[in-house]
Amino acid sequence: MVSFSQTIAFLLPILPLTLATPGNVYVCGANGWGLPCNVLNVGLNNCMELPEPYYSSIGSAGPDPGALCRLFDGSASGTNKCTGSGVAILQNPGNSALYTTSPTSPGYVAKYIQCVACSACT
Repeated sequence: MVSFSQTIAFLLPILPLTLATPGNVYVCGANGWGLPCNVLNVGLNNCMELPEPYYSSIGSAGPDPGALCRLFDGSASGTNKCTGSGVAILQNPGNSALYTTSPTSPGYVAKYIQCVACSACT
């Protein structure tokens, strides 16, 4: 009979290791973390245009611990589309209800995302 510790010792080398990385954001196209979902490597202090299928259609989003992220509608003039207060602030574990069909809901208008380091965000 194989013990629990022997099973863990066997599985550890083959299990994928995923470390929390400030600047990574888990996003889903539907509310309640519904598909399609992906991890976006936004990085810190970068203004990133949301890729399809999340551009103006983001239902759930949550950054890894250590970052605070904002969604922006891209209405800022100039080249930096991530200025102002944004349409939503995201902190780990995230927000699972960003999208409605209302033209003012954060998930409906979000086109850009930016993250910053946050030592108090766990």
